[in-house]
Amino acid sequence: MKSKRLLKAISNTVNQIFEFAVENDMIVKNPACKAYKVIPKNAPTKTVTSITEYQRELVLMIDHPAKIAAILMMFMGLRTGEVLSLKWNDIDLNELVINVRTSCERVASNKYSIKFGTKNGKCRKVSIPSSVAEYLERQKLNSISELVVNKDGRLHTPTTWKRTWKSYQFSLNYAVYKERCKKLGVEPKNKYSPTGIPDMNVRFNAHQ
Repeated sequence: MKSKRLLKAISNTVNQIFEFAVENDMIVKNPACKAYKVIPKNAPTKTVTSITEYQRELVLMIDHPAKIAAILMMFMGLRTGEVLSLKWNDIDLNELVINVRTSCERVASNKYSIKFGTKNGKCRKVSIPSSVAEYLERQKLNSISELVVNKDGRLHTPTTWKRTWKSYQFSLNYAVYKERCKKLGVEPKNKYSPTGIPDMNVRFNAHQ
């Protein structure tokens, strides 16, 4: 969904175009005079940007339980709910295709349930780059669950997924911090230092 700021800008522009047409007797009435009223209330306040090239490199380099989710989102454009419900039998590594046919929906304060159909109710096929297929093949061999992304073999809950993603972002940040310390010739803090680790500005959310 576009941000409220962008939607308002579009609405204003369209309104001005029709006002010009009315003033020049091209049309009788401006059909966009109340366009601002149809802007969704749940539209985000700002547009979400894509991750940077450097962040993409970090995804490829740093291992973590959430890495496979990030790979599926980054290369195949899967949504979080589609990733969490994805099973290995949905992935055809011979044909290099993912059959995206399920998604997670929140059914309680801290419980997900897998439903058939994606966010828009449709199923789709997504191509897998050959380089990603090799990575997925290795992950499948070591998997303890039919779910591609799981928590101890089971479906994530909203809480466990939030914690996993937060841990992932912390690991990315710490890896960059250690590399910077190495270049500066200084000793890095312990990963769990009570004074915290400097923010290296590499964190991103799953939607990005």
